[in-house]
Amino acid sequence: DRKVQARFLGNRGVLLADEGRLALARRDLERALKLGQGSSDSFFRRAHLNLTDVSLSGDEIERASHHLEEAWKHAESEEKPETSLLYYRARVELALGRLEAADQALTAALSAEPVPAWAWELEYQRGLLEEARGRHGAAEAAYKRSIAIVEEMRRSLGFDEFKTWLLDKKRQPFEALFRLQARSGRVMEALATAERAQARTLLDAFLYSSVASSPAASQGWSPDASLARLEALQSLLPAMSQSPVAVMRPIDQVLAAFGDRDGLIFFESGDELWLITIAGGRARLRALAVPVPEVRRLVGRFLAHPQDAATAERLGDALLPPGSLPGSQRDLYIVADGVVGNLPFAALRRGRRYLVEDHPLIFIPSLSA
Repeated sequence: DRKVQARFLGNRGVLLADEGRLALARRDLERALKLGQGSSDSFFRRAHLNLTDVSLSGDEIERASHHLEEAWKHAESEEKPETSLLYYRARVELALGRLEAADQALTAALSAEPVPAWAWELEYQRGLLEEARGRHGAAEAAYKRSIAIVEEMRRSLGFDEFKTWLLDKKRQPFEALFRLQARSGRVMEALATAERAQARTLLDAFLYSSVASSPAASQGWSPDASLARLEALQSLLPAMSQSPVAVMRPIDQVLAAFGDRDGLIFFESGDELWLITIAGGRARLRALAVPVPEVRRLVGRFLAHPQDAATAERLGDALLPPGSLPGSQRDLYIVADGVVGNLPFAALRRGRRYLVEDHPLIFIPSLSA
């Protein structure tokens, strides 16, 4: 049945897009459009909006604009357009640099009191818009509203929704807020934002992996397996909600508890990688000179060829600039985020010596943890 195939391909295209596999997602969504002839307007609207999203993710703005216009052709003839159309209108206009048009779309969408799943994204886009206007105070306020909605959604999260929280997308407002705070030199505020993002990511991953690896999760669907999964979650949630990871403490209390230990916190924000150095109970912040795409390339090369001393030295110089390391043989606590999350720091080299030759390394998911 062509329509059934179209729905299947449309759904698979969305999953591929969520995984960042944009070319495969586009192929499925375009095939869905061809097979879906005679389907409802809502089917074509969703497919074109999904292609708008894929095109924006790939920086293909003209394609995104084309699919958005096609989606509007299949909109229901209502006085108020649906939130999804206004959201993508704002994103396309913002990408084209038409700030007033983006503002109008965001204002219209937010005035309709959208559900949280849309509201956090709209507030995040509002932050990007205000940042593009140079209104950093308004941008920061929008990012904080977006984060507050994300946190509230997490507190009321349904049992079957954990996987979506492993996606990087919901970290975007945290990264944007961190970037504003870091660029303006507000070290403690930036550190607190990084802590919130990193600790929450750990908590979400723990909950999801604990359930995904349970016997019930591997048995396929059945009433008994679903009940066992539900009971596992019910036992996990209260305990995790009281853990030091979930109950965020003021950042000065976290630093006091960290004591005189030495730490390095790496935080990825867009194409920027930041390093927060903790020593003597004080934090220092710096943007690393090497952009994230170059770090990603070096990490990929090093993981493929760990015996490559030149790459180990290059990464050591890029990630461990002068003044970032404590005295020799002092323990070093590392919070590795994003692009360096799976990097074997012990094997990095500085001055022709492996890092582990000079420092015992302890990896932690966040200072709070």
